[in-house]
Amino acid sequence: MYKTFDVKDFNGNYYWFYYYTLEIIGAHFIMNLVCGVLCGGFSKERTRISNHHKFLALKMELETEQLSEKYVNWIDQGQSVLDQEEVEKKKKLVEKGEESIKEFDVRYPHLAKCMNLNSRVRSALKRILLSSFFYWLMMSLTFFNALLLVIQHHNEPQLITDITGWAQKAFMVFFTLEVILKLYALGPQLYFFKLESI
Repeated sequence: MYKTFDVKDFNGNYYWFYYYTLEIIGAHFIMNLVCGVLCGGFSKERTRISNHHKFLALKMELETEQLSEKYVNWIDQGQSVLDQEEVEKKKKLVEKGEESIKEFDVRYPHLAKCMNLNSRVRSALKRILLSSFFYWLMMSLTFFNALLLVIQHHNEPQLITDITGWAQKAFMVFFTLEVILKLYALGPQLYFFKLESI
């Protein structure tokens, strides 16, 4: 620092101008330019790594979703195969003349039909409730519910209060019905296994 101030004194009147210009441009501007380029490069790298981590998380979530859907479909197929085997087994036992099966069929003739119907209804409901249409329907209803909550304000007209009250009750019924149908169609284990249901 002392050498910088002494430039004018030792080297003449105009040498200080050259020295200060070189010092300011060389040391400060060029150094700032280098630091800016390095910071920009590091921020781009950080953004790239962040995007890569987001991509990996999204890919893992998508794979988990696909595996859970395959698992649900596999359970459905297994359930339908088990139902078919059960019906065939009962038919064979009835043809052989087993008394206990005949007594069961005499006492409860429609139970097998009801169980088969229950299985088919659950499979159909599962396909509907896990479809993308139903997902977007629920998302749009959630958006409209939030919109109704946003438009409520102090000193609003009684008509708006009544409409939002009825709409909130309708949304509550619809969302409760959705939870009940999903619990019935998926069963409690699969319902709580899916992350978006919680």
